[in-house]
Formats: sequence, structure tokens, C-alpha cells
Amino acid sequence: MHRVAVAATLLFTLSLLQVTCEDDAVFGDPQTTSTSASSGQGGSQGGGPGSGGAPSCEDFGDPCTTCTVDSAVCNQTYCDCVGDPECGGLWQCLLGCAQDPMCSDDCELMYPDAYAQLLLMLDCMGGECSAQCNGLMPFGGCFKCWLTDCSTALNDCVADAECNEYIDCIAACTEAGCPAACYDALTDTTLADALFTCVQNNCQDAGECGTAGQCQPLGTPCSQCAYDSPVCNVSYCGCFANADCGGYAQCINACMPGDEVCADNCELTNSGGYSAFYQMLGCMGAECSGDCGFGAFPACFDCLVNDCSASLDGCQGDMECNEWLDCTTQCMNMQCQAQCYAAMTDTTEADAFIACFQGTCGTDCGP
Repeated sequence: MHRVAVAATLLFTLSLLQVTCEDDAVFGDPQTTSTSASSGQGGSQGGGPGSGGAPSCEDFGDPCTTCTVDSAVCNQTYCDCVGDPECGGLWQCLLGCAQDPMCSDDCELMYPDAYAQLLLMLDCMGGECSAQCNGLMPFGGCFKCWLTDCSTALNDCVADAECNEYIDCIAACTEAGCPAACYDALTDTTLADALFTCVQNNCQDAGECGTAGQCQPLGTPCSQCAYDSPVCNVSYCGCFANADCGGYAQCINACMPGDEVCADNCELTNSGGYSAFYQMLGCMGAECSGDCGFGAFPACFDCLVNDCSASLDGCQGDMECNEWLDCTTQCMNMQCQAQCYAAMTDTTEADAFIACFQGTCGTDCGP
């Protein structure tokens, strides 16, 4: 989701404006008069974000807001925000946060109806006045769609303390399973569900939203390649949208190399996402080996995770069958494999997997 860039950029930009505007404007209480932004002297009405009286839509004497006011594209969104008590109040509140995340959350909860409006203004500033605004960039098609087509659902989520924390949580995600974990932590998913229903219904074709609504690259060349690949996008975004796959990814990434106990625990607790995770990795290895640093899986394993996924996941989720798989993968001959099988008390899951293994992947895997 693109608030991963929004929160940091928003606070950085606002703090920048606070520094550059400090000598030119004094931001008063939203319900009172304030010092004029253009003159820096008392007595005039308006001038600063959230100031009362008739808004005098003016810049604050810095290159960023001057460019914004002069822009035919951004002037209206800027003036609307400056002249609106909610949007101006949110802007003024955030200016006083000094990049304190808790403070910014308090501001969002205090002025939730203006959240999308303020960020639309910043998006325009990034698009039209990036050089003057210290490199501020627009949010891109996906989050722009959130702000326009899903603004009500977004504002409603921001207004709720738990849903607000949820947005902060997914904004900080850097691993595939993280968004699913953030969602699972919610005690009431009503507002989050409404937001993502809107995103999935209205923003699927918007820039970086991808096929799974909240799908996005994770800031690495490997994930960017997988996201951009017409071959791998479905499996990559599908893992994001699948709680089991995302959970398995997060779990296995936390395991130390060679820690089989940790790996087995991940397989048992998120077995429904095992094959989907390795389908994604297999595609990434085949299509993005240069960016990812690994190649395609052997034909046998590729067949198993794609064509025998149901029985493989079923086996991974059963403790005895999971142990049987561990046992057989260490075998160097058929006798060893037979001993692993004979040690089982219930072969139901193993038999289903063996049937698919032999009937579907026999050519790729051999005996």
C-alpha cells in the first residue's frame, strides 16, 4: 500500500515547510485570526492553514507554496485546503508534530475528514512543484485513487484509532506477509474491509495497486521485477492477498538458515500458503534471476508446488506427514524412503501426495 511513502513524505514535507515558512507566517488557532502569511504582520484575516476569517489564499513566502499558488493545476486544491477549517487545522496540527508519529496520528484522529483532502494537495504539489518542494513526489496512481475514489472510506478508517493503527502498520511493511499480519491483529475489521473493498472495486487498474488491491513492490529490485512481470504479477500479488501465503512468508523469513524446527513450525501453522509461496518464488527465479539472485526451481519441485499443491499443502499441515516429508528428502535410496513410510501410523495425507506425485509429476521427478 502506498501510505508506506505517504507518512514519511508527508511529515518530511510539512516539517520542511515549517522551517521555510517560520519567519513568514504564524499559524494561529483554527477558530481565530492569524498573522498574514504574506506580510508577517498582525491585524489581517486568514493567511495560514486553518486560520479564521475570509481566507486570503496566499503563499508563505517560500518557493514550494509560491509555486503551488502560481500553479494553474494546484491553486484550487491549495486554496480549498487553506480556506477549510478541517484541512487547515490538520495541516497546522501536523506542522507542530516535528515528525512525531504519535503526534501525527493524534492530528489525523482530530481532523479525519480532511485527511484525503490534505494529501491530495500534497500530491499535486509533488507533481507540479517537486523541485521547489525539495523533491516531493506525487503518490502515484494507486494511492491517488485511494484519495479520490475511496476518500470517504479512507477518512473513516483514519478516524478510527484501531483502523488508523492498521494503516500505519501496513505502511511500515517490508515483507510479503506483513500486511496480512497487520490485518489479523485487528479486533474489528469493519472499516478496514470497507476501505479495501472500495480499493479492489475502484482502483485495480490504478498504477501500483496491482491485481490484489494492496499489492505493491517492497522496495527491492527482486520484488519490483516480480511486480512488473506479466508472468509473475499474479502469483506475487496473490501471495499478498492470501493470509496463509503471507503468514508463511513472514514466518519463514524469520527463521535462521538451517533451522528445521522453525521451518517445520511455519509449514504446520501456514500450510495453506506453502505451495503459493513457492509458486511465487519459482516464478521470480525463472523471470527475475538477475534481480533476485536465485534461479528457477528444478522441474520436479516446480511440478509439485504447481500441479500437486493441494495434496502437498495438506501433507505439510499434518505433523506426521510433515515429518515423513522431512525424512524422505534426506534419503538417498528407495529403501530409506520405504522405511520413512513404514514409520507412519496414518498414511492418508502421504498417500494422497504420493498419488499426485506419481500420476502428475512422475516424468519430472522420476521414481
